[in-house]
Amino acid sequence: RKTDDPVLPPYDPKSQPSTGRLALFTSVQAILVLALALLDSTPFVTVAFYMYSMVEGFTAYVVWEPVYAIVLVCFGAIQVLLIKWAVLGRLKPGTYDYPGWYWMRKWFSDKHLELASGLIVPIYDSLFARPWCISLGMKCGPRCEIALPRRMPYDLVTMGEESFLASEVSIGRPIRRNGKITLERTVVGRRSFLGNDSVVPQGTDVPEDFLLGVLSVCPRNQQIGDEPEQAWLGSPPFRIPHRQVMDQFDPSRTYRPSAKLYAQRLIHEAVRIVLPSLCSLIVASILIEGFTEIWVDTSFEMALACIPAVYFVGALVSAVICRISKFVLIGKYRPTIQPLWSQFVWKTETHSAVLHDFAAPMFISDLEGTSYMSAFMKFLGARVGRRAFINSTDWTETDLIHLGEDVAINSNAPLQAHLFEDRVMKVGPIKVGARCSVGNYSVILCDSELKPDAHVGHLSLVMKGETIPSNTFWRGSPAQAVEDTRVLALEA
Repeated sequence: RKTDDPVLPPYDPKSQPSTGRLALFTSVQAILVLALALLDSTPFVTVAFYMYSMVEGFTAYVVWEPVYAIVLVCFGAIQVLLIKWAVLGRLKPGTYDYPGWYWMRKWFSDKHLELASGLIVPIYDSLFARPWCISLGMKCGPRCEIALPRRMPYDLVTMGEESFLASEVSIGRPIRRNGKITLERTVVGRRSFLGNDSVVPQGTDVPEDFLLGVLSVCPRNQQIGDEPEQAWLGSPPFRIPHRQVMDQFDPSRTYRPSAKLYAQRLIHEAVRIVLPSLCSLIVASILIEGFTEIWVDTSFEMALACIPAVYFVGALVSAVICRISKFVLIGKYRPTIQPLWSQFVWKTETHSAVLHDFAAPMFISDLEGTSYMSAFMKFLGARVGRRAFINSTDWTETDLIHLGEDVAINSNAPLQAHLFEDRVMKVGPIKVGARCSVGNYSVILCDSELKPDAHVGHLSLVMKGETIPSNTFWRGSPAQAVEDTRVLALEA
């Protein structure tokens, strides 16, 4: 059915795939999983092998690593494009068998893109994102901004002129039901903004100057209509009658930059794209050099036994790289409001790439839920109280984060001390008082405060500038106070 219909087709037992069909495609998938593992390792193994065969000595490795970092990113991007167009081709709207051969090709292409994201993620949220998405089949208007989206059908998504797609937006994802997969086109109008972690169902026609808030679901077409300049928030969504428009900056710093600003940003983001790969290669060189030295000086068995110690050294080097990145690019984060086309925004995005695209997979993710996470955040400038439990790596502006004693920041709960509105970045503090808890996948926005003993449930949104009183429990998107003590006990 169309997306406008709020009810999915009823379950039909006669339409479900047979056991034999499931067994066939499961067997094929098992083989393809092995192929994906091989393809996933191909760029790094190929570049690393070539580097170590052509260059001798640790100093020579470091000198040539910027070149190899560029080659590594280009290798990964070209491989993604080759697999996408050779295996899947151009995705077309329609209804297909699930499981089926067309679905299988789409699954393989999507999974390969997902596995390669470690190399190509820095391309997003830059001027290179638009040509990259166009090369994957997406229709993108001039001057549109695309941060990292969740896996989406690029061929079926159209982004209007000067539209903005924020990080982790789920847009146009297909529907699977009764042995079929349905694909529809999704259109985002001119100068529309889709906030972080929002969901836009396939088949949606987003009008011009539309704003969808963080952690929100886009309403159905019949609710939206074609009226421009709408703002919606929440899940289920509701329309915001009035909102503050960030129009204090000249359009040349938001929508219509000069050629000089274009050139400056292109240079800056070209460096940012290869920086995570460069840092990874530097640390990898240190690890390999350390392992090799121990092996040569002692024995292979001793080298294997020393791997944890060598990795620990690599983690320390990675932490120092993060500290240097923040010191050189930012210094100390302070509350500010800056236009998209500004040095501050470009620098903080570069620091974010170092944290999330290099350091997070290298070692920060391993610190989740341990006291070492508190120590590392303090190392980067955050104020963290004793016995704090932090099970999330989704934070950047550490100088503006204040966590009290015995707080619990649960899995994948972003401490988002920045917010984009109308192509303007606002950065502000986040304060979480003593003994507070934040549920899984909940988002805390800038300029907000949780008073001591306040609690936020799972998948909830604390709005910009909001204060959660002490001894209260809030949940939902946007978060609202819960009076029923039974709900509080159940969540706890």
